[in-house]
Amino acid sequence: IVIRCPAGQQTIEFAHTLDAHGIVHVDGQGTVTLRGPVAGPLFTADIALNLSGLTVENPRTAATATVAGAGTIILGPKASIELDHVTTQDSLAAYVAQSFTARDSTFLRNGDPAAQAAFAAVINADSIELRHATFTGNFDHPIAGGSTPIPGRPALSRSIVIEDSVFTGNRSTLLLTDARISIRRTRFQGNGIQPDKWGSAWGCCGGAITIVRADADLSDTEFRGNGAAGFGGAIYALGARLRITNSVFDGNNARAGGAVMFWGRRPKVNIWSTGDWPDSPRLELRRTQFHGNTATAFGGGLLFAGTVEGDTMLFRANVSGGVGGAIADWSAAEFADPYGGVLQELIGATEPGKPDTIALARPIVVDNVAGTRGAALAMGSAALAIGNGLIARNQAKTPSGGTVTGAKLTTLINTTVADNPAGGLVTAPGGAVRLGNTILLRNASFN
Repeated sequence: IVIRCPAGQQTIEFAHTLDAHGIVHVDGQGTVTLRGPVAGPLFTADIALNLSGLTVENPRTAATATVAGAGTIILGPKASIELDHVTTQDSLAAYVAQSFTARDSTFLRNGDPAAQAAFAAVINADSIELRHATFTGNFDHPIAGGSTPIPGRPALSRSIVIEDSVFTGNRSTLLLTDARISIRRTRFQGNGIQPDKWGSAWGCCGGAITIVRADADLSDTEFRGNGAAGFGGAIYALGARLRITNSVFDGNNARAGGAVMFWGRRPKVNIWSTGDWPDSPRLELRRTQFHGNTATAFGGGLLFAGTVEGDTMLFRANVSGGVGGAIADWSAAEFADPYGGVLQELIGATEPGKPDTIALARPIVVDNVAGTRGAALAMGSAALAIGNGLIARNQAKTPSGGTVTGAKLTTLINTTVADNPAGGLVTAPGGAVRLGNTILLRNASFN
């Protein structure tokens, strides 16, 4: 279906839902707007529906608010939906599909600005591909949901691919669960909730992305100025395998884990699939920078539990109001009230884990600040290993708070720890330090 409107008459008002049965392609040639409000979706689909060269909107009104599907653009839980040069705006829970593809498309102001519907998403599908897509100022989760689990459904059966896209100023996180995820050459900026809007609540999710029980690969991606009132200013990963390569985290904010919170323990209850996958949760960082991120509690750049491995990283000028200016293990400190029970609830909801370990090759950890101790790294009961590293000019607001603190086992090889106003290495009672070809030099008060 090709729509050609007379000049000055580019908008088609929908009075009711249209059934797009079979395989349907609607082309507006870049000039046509399809607009509700409709007491339901604009379209229902059963096999395939392709929209191109259109602007579509279906605002929910007081008259349609109680109608199922009101505000949706396409309702097709078993269908394939494709968008090409489409703008989707001012709608609620816009797309429900089995598979969803968008190219060169824009999503604006979708959702309810007054009160977010529970888990409402701009895109709700099992298979999602976004290429050159832009999400700006949306109130719904840009991605969430997926079909209800059925018996025999294998783990990681969902697929999410995002490339060359931009997410800016969206209120709600991407909820990526039980999926294989690939995100490349994409920018996340100003998403989530900023500190001046946090109030006293503890937020559930990461500022830009929340990853649960998934296998995720992120590369050549920027996270700037995102915020969360709980864990992970940019990313909160729970029970996941997460690889981050050649990426930047700059100016993100959270109560804990200013840029990233990684919890490497699986949820006890699997509500997404009936199977499991053999790989253990793990965070892998390669050629990635953490700059100017802030946590009010601890872990200015990264807060973790489980296994972390890194190669060629920069942690610079990150700030923690408590411990771990750059990096903190969850066991390094207790949350102050009213958030004292947050970690205990997380521990209770996830499987017991092996002892935490973090191994970093060629890290540069400089100019970070902690409010109490662990100006660079606060390890609690974790084991720390660093090779060919530089740890310098880190400071704690508490005198002699230490630059690297608390590790059960600290191993430094070919590493320099120098000129840290916070002092040098501090071990927990019963802890051990192993040094090889390492310089401890000019650290205030002690080395």
